[in-house]
Amino acid sequence: MIGYERIRMDNYYETCLTSIQMLIEERNEVKALELLDQELSMPYVPEPYFSNFKALRDTLRLDNAPNAKYFDDMDQISDALLGNDNLKHKALISLERMNLRAVIDDLQSILMDKRIDDWLKKQIVFYLMDQSIDATLTIHLKSGIHELDILKLENPIGSKVYLNCLDDLVSTLESDNPSLLMLCIAELDQQVLEYFPQHFDSIASNDVLKRVKGYLDRG
Repeated sequence: MIGYERIRMDNYYETCLTSIQMLIEERNEVKALELLDQELSMPYVPEPYFSNFKALRDTLRLDNAPNAKYFDDMDQISDALLGNDNLKHKALISLERMNLRAVIDDLQSILMDKRIDDWLKKQIVFYLMDQSIDATLTIHLKSGIHELDILKLENPIGSKVYLNCLDDLVSTLESDNPSLLMLCIAELDQQVLEYFPQHFDSIASNDVLKRVKGYLDRG
């Protein structure tokens, strides 16, 4: 049964690839990108299809202003957030320097776009917090749909819960194993950022330490 399911899955992705390649040959890049974005937004795409889809997307979605350090158009930014890593980075630094109050409706659309990576949406929320934007926005993340009152959000790195866990890690590891401490701090940062913007009541330093030691044992 598993073999049959695998064959059926391969047939589906082979059909998708063929359809996308035909669209590209017909110079219908807009429709091809639409299908690529749709497939790449799925929670799981098996290899080698994921890499094939990503490579095709990166040949179609290009930087139309490569000599410019920033985008100055929200359509370009929205498009770049669906592109390769360089385009995503350029989109973020472009947003960071903008007056986000002037583009709040565009940002609401971006925050609800299921095709855009969660980490990009969260970074945009941090930019909104930095500019003290007085707005309530809705964000679509893998953890669900959340309504955010921007002014009431707290940066998780630096929160009381975070600092308490950090203090425990420092007191336990700073003298005996500073290298392990740095790994634990990185893991703590990762955990709170993954959980954001949801509120968390506590993070046990023992759990952070246990997880890091698990990574090291597997490595």
